[in-house]
Amino acid sequence: MTDLSLSEKSRAADGLYLLRFEGDQGLLDQFKTPGQYAIIHTSPEQERPAFFALASSPDDPYLEFIIKQAPGAAGDMLELTPGQTVECRSIQGPGFPLSCESGEPDIHMFSMGSGFAPFRSLIRKVAAGESRCKMHLWQAAFKLSAVPLLHEIAQLERDGIISLHLCLDEQTEKTDQVFFAGQVQQALESYEEDLKDSQLLWIGSHEFGESLKRALNHIGVDANRLITNY
Repeated sequence: MTDLSLSEKSRAADGLYLLRFEGDQGLLDQFKTPGQYAIIHTSPEQERPAFFALASSPDDPYLEFIIKQAPGAAGDMLELTPGQTVECRSIQGPGFPLSCESGEPDIHMFSMGSGFAPFRSLIRKVAAGESRCKMHLWQAAFKLSAVPLLHEIAQLERDGIISLHLCLDEQTEKTDQVFFAGQVQQALESYEEDLKDSQLLWIGSHEFGESLKRALNHIGVDANRLITNY
């Protein structure tokens, strides 16, 4: 076990928070591939460890997570104040071992809510390189206020790092932010570019994954090419 010390905590969206932790180099070196997760113990009473996907890049000198306000280990994490610690058993998982250099197939990332975390890790890693392929983020949320790190995501699009496909199915207030009024699966039906040769990634509930597969099959894309981080 290695202690992680909370250094920063900030609001990421409705019910979501970005937490930054400092840890020793040995633990940081275990983080090699975007999409990996940390195995965390938040208290001695915790019967089973919790698994939190990393939102920072493997090249960052710290570990970041996007945590959803919820009972259990997530709630324990959000109760921490700077300087307090949790125990990390290890960093594990295959992550997304992709080739992302210029000329490689486009990457399309499909996520809901805090599921953006491992994609943020991938985007940060790829963006730091000298050569990169095109990346598309399909981010689902009920409302604009529930989109994690919206200002950061919007800046990534302005900088040409990603193409953002924001899908909001309960947004009624007017906004300057461009979005699709509906679910990601519906947005795919009207998407004009061919996804058949693209790298397809998803993070979210089982139901979200199954509905994505059905939508991809419906537009003639092999849904078996849709991969996740475990």
